[in-house]
Amino acid sequence: MWWKLKKKSDDGDMIIYQYSCETDLLDGEVAYSRTKQTFTCLQLASGDTERGVQRFFPHLWRTIDKEGAPNEHFIAIG
Repeated sequence: MWWKLKKKSDDGDMIIYQYSCETDLLDGEVAYSRTKQTFTCLQLASGDTERGVQRFFPHLWRTIDKEGAPNEHFIAIG
Protein backbone atom coordinates (compact mmCIF):
# COMPACT_ATOMS: atom_id res chain seq x y z
CA MET A 1 0.00 0.00 0.00
CA TRP A 2 1.23 3.51 -0.73
CA TRP A 3 0.19 7.12 -0.29
CA LYS A 4 1.33 10.29 -1.96
CA LEU A 5 1.21 13.58 -0.01
CA LYS A 6 1.35 17.26 -0.87
CA LYS A 7 1.05 19.94 1.80
CA LYS A 8 -1.81 22.32 1.09
CA SER A 9 -1.42 24.58 4.13
CA ASP A 10 0.27 24.90 7.52
CA ASP A 11 -0.76 27.73 9.86
CA GLY A 12 1.45 26.60 12.74
CA ASP A 13 -1.27 24.48 14.33
CA MET A 14 -3.34 22.92 11.56
CA ILE A 15 -1.57 21.12 8.72
CA ILE A 16 -3.64 20.10 5.72
CA TYR A 17 -2.33 17.57 3.23
CA GLN A 18 -3.80 16.54 -0.07
CA TYR A 19 -3.27 12.81 -0.44
CA SER A 20 -3.88 9.87 -2.72
CA CYS A 21 -4.13 6.18 -2.01
CA GLU A 22 -2.33 4.10 -4.64
CA THR A 23 -2.92 6.73 -7.36
CA ASP A 24 -1.37 10.08 -8.29
CA LEU A 25 -4.67 12.01 -8.11
CA LEU A 26 -4.19 13.82 -4.75
CA ASP A 27 -7.99 14.09 -4.44
CA GLY A 28 -8.24 13.41 -0.70
CA GLU A 29 -7.54 15.77 2.19
CA VAL A 30 -6.48 15.12 5.76
CA ALA A 31 -5.81 17.59 8.56
CA TYR A 32 -3.62 17.34 11.66
CA SER A 33 -3.98 19.63 14.67
CA ARG A 34 -0.70 20.04 16.54
CA THR A 35 -2.39 21.36 19.70
CA LYS A 36 -5.02 18.60 19.86
CA GLN A 37 -2.72 15.98 18.32
CA THR A 38 -5.61 14.63 16.26
CA PHE A 39 -6.19 13.73 12.62
CA THR A 40 -9.34 14.44 10.64
CA CYS A 41 -10.19 13.17 7.19
CA LEU A 42 -11.72 16.10 5.31
CA GLN A 43 -12.19 14.17 2.05
CA LEU A 44 -11.47 10.50 1.36
CA ALA A 45 -9.23 9.91 -1.64
CA SER A 46 -10.57 7.88 -4.55
CA GLY A 47 -10.42 4.20 -3.73
CA ASP A 48 -9.80 4.82 -0.02
CA THR A 49 -12.06 3.78 2.84
CA GLU A 50 -12.57 5.08 6.36
CA ARG A 51 -10.69 2.04 7.65
CA GLY A 52 -7.89 2.64 5.15
CA VAL A 53 -7.42 6.26 6.15
CA GLN A 54 -7.30 5.24 9.81
CA ARG A 55 -4.46 2.86 8.90
CA PHE A 56 -2.71 5.74 7.12
CA PHE A 57 -2.76 8.17 10.08
CA PRO A 58 0.12 6.60 12.10
CA HIS A 59 2.35 6.76 9.01
CA LEU A 60 1.35 10.37 8.43
CA TRP A 61 2.08 11.19 12.08
CA ARG A 62 5.61 9.85 11.64
CA THR A 63 6.04 12.01 8.53
CA ILE A 64 4.93 15.09 10.45
CA ASP A 65 6.74 14.37 13.72
CA LYS A 66 9.97 12.73 12.61
CA GLU A 67 10.44 14.31 9.19
CA GLY A 68 9.24 17.83 9.96
CA ALA A 69 6.03 17.90 7.89
CA PRO A 70 7.65 18.07 4.43
CA ASN A 71 5.86 19.77 1.53
CA GLU A 72 5.72 16.53 -0.46
CA HIS A 73 6.22 12.96 0.64
CA PHE A 74 5.66 9.38 -0.47
CA ILE A 75 4.83 6.62 2.02
CA ALA A 76 4.96 2.92 1.12
CA ILE A 77 4.28 -0.04 3.42
CA GLY A 78 3.92 -3.77 3.06
